[in-house]
Amino acid sequence: MTPIHRQTIVFLLALICSISPARGQSSSPAAVPPVIQLDDLVQEALKKNPSIRASRARWTAATKRPSQVSTLPDPIVTFVEMSDGTPRPFGNLGKESFSWYGISAAQPIPFSGKLSLQGQYASQDAAALEQEAETTALQIVAQVKQAYYDLYLIDRSLDIIAKDKDLLERFEQIAETKYAVGQGHQEPVLRAQLELSLLTERLTVLEQQRGSAMAQLNRLLNRPPDTSLAGKTAPVSPAGFQYTLEDLLREAKARSPQLRARQFMVDRENVGLNLARRAYYPDFTAMYTYLHRPTFTDMWEIKVDVQFPLYFWRKQRLGVNEAAATLEAARQEYQTAAQELFFNIKAEYLMVNATKRLIDLSGTVVVPQATLATESALAGYQVGNVDFLTLLNDFTVLLNYELRYHEQVVAYHKALARLEELTALPLLR
Repeated sequence: MTPIHRQTIVFLLALICSISPARGQSSSPAAVPPVIQLDDLVQEALKKNPSIRASRARWTAATKRPSQVSTLPDPIVTFVEMSDGTPRPFGNLGKESFSWYGISAAQPIPFSGKLSLQGQYASQDAAALEQEAETTALQIVAQVKQAYYDLYLIDRSLDIIAKDKDLLERFEQIAETKYAVGQGHQEPVLRAQLELSLLTERLTVLEQQRGSAMAQLNRLLNRPPDTSLAGKTAPVSPAGFQYTLEDLLREAKARSPQLRARQFMVDRENVGLNLARRAYYPDFTAMYTYLHRPTFTDMWEIKVDVQFPLYFWRKQRLGVNEAAATLEAARQEYQTAAQELFFNIKAEYLMVNATKRLIDLSGTVVVPQATLATESALAGYQVGNVDFLTLLNDFTVLLNYELRYHEQVVAYHKALARLEELTALPLLR
């Protein structure tokens, strides 16, 4: 438990004790709701999220392609029969000189190296899709964590405002009592009632926001939209962070699946350029034929067809130019992705450092000061040296700063979640 929580809880307990309920009232301890664990949500998303499953299925499908494209084309088998003098098959076989049948088999054979290059091209494509699947998983996990922290902030806000509302109701009772016995004015009562109405409105808005946050988690977990998450989010303490910007950029360059996918695309198009250059070389078709002629001796034939790239200046040369341009585009896309990645890393790094300083400032300076001011106002109000509105204002300021503290904690962790997505580093585990 952080110092801010200890100080606030001590103060609130003291305040509640100073305004004890009427004698004879009893309260039973509320049942502790189950805790929503972030790790459980992440694991469920990795198993069930349709975007992750689709990207993995595309990668699995792509791994089946290299063997297909690097294998020789299917052979062609031909059966032929000739009947002289009748259209009926085999009608004059053995009777007429030109009645015979035969069978042939032809095998297309691409020029040496073409098949292996096609296999390499498909392998690089599959490797790129594997990294894209990893990128999708990182994106979904980051979205789950950010949605979880949004839900955490709403839960903490509901707790704080509900506690504030309960204390304001007690303040209202005190103000009404003083007004009834002639020791106070009606203005504190009306002000307390106004603040209670505003808090009720904020609670309603937070409940609506909690429903939206849960719907977002249901979407990411592939659950029905109306599924309810039982319990509340677990307490969150600021995670440690020791990386420099240079460390993050170096790790991202080595680990980021987004950059790896772009590099595999560059490698793929480099293979595609070599494959386009091989199109200048001829392809072959080897054929073997056997003819059975009952009235003559049987015949055998071996034939090799050569497919020459005769119109290379209109086809193959332009194909090489196209492949070269595609390779250059892939290189520039890699550079664009790297620049965008490094920019986003720096932006999130600055956000992490800024929110960490704000967290330290709130936890060690601002909230403790607001706590002391409220305690002083409470003591003064009890002896009649401080008016009710000053007490109410100081107490509202304290609770607003506590809400802001949790907002900063959430902003800090959401920035770390985005850095995890960008660098593939386990920063929140």
